[in-house]
Amino acid sequence: METLRQGDILQGYLKISPKINGPINKTNYLDFQYELNCEFPKFSVIITQCCSIKDQMICMAPLKKINSFLVNNPELIENPVPLNSPIKKIKIYHPKSLLKMPTSYHEKIIAEDEVLHHISLFFFEGHDELPQYSVYIKEFAETHNTSAYYVDFREISHFKCPNIEKDHFSADILKSKVLELTIDGRNAFRSKLHEFFCRTPKEDLI
Repeated sequence: METLRQGDILQGYLKISPKINGPINKTNYLDFQYELNCEFPKFSVIITQCCSIKDQMICMAPLKKINSFLVNNPELIENPVPLNSPIKKIKIYHPKSLLKMPTSYHEKIIAEDEVLHHISLFFFEGHDELPQYSVYIKEFAETHNTSAYYVDFREISHFKCPNIEKDHFSADILKSKVLELTIDGRNAFRSKLHEFFCRTPKEDLI
């Protein structure tokens, strides 16, 4: 049966982000200032767990393009999925950066064996159903094409829609679905989401 599931990529949904300078209180409630920023991302990802997509409510986050500030290794631009797990810092460098790097610094990175982990991000591998785009690496004047994207869990939005009910989705809602993850991909997505929300803050570590 066609349905909506966590990690599905959909098309045609809003992202609304309120902007405030602080909370409403007794002294400012009459002239409280705020902005509602409305965006129309080309694609969105379902964050809500499958069994909780009901009662006309759903949570999504926009699917975003990779940029060279986030990833500048050509191999990872083409396939950023390894970034969903902790990765050795030396593997994220552009090969030309490693060649330019002083030997002492290169050896220091290897010795420290530092690990990078994008805890709030989940990377989707490229797919023919997703538009290809270019990532420009200014340092080396290189352009690399990819159809890989990522989602940032810090940008989750919640909204209501009368056509979203458990096992009762309208035809328009179902037609908006572009892609779904494999079982393994969905498990990885769920695990990363769990890791993001359930990590222990430093002040609570004993």
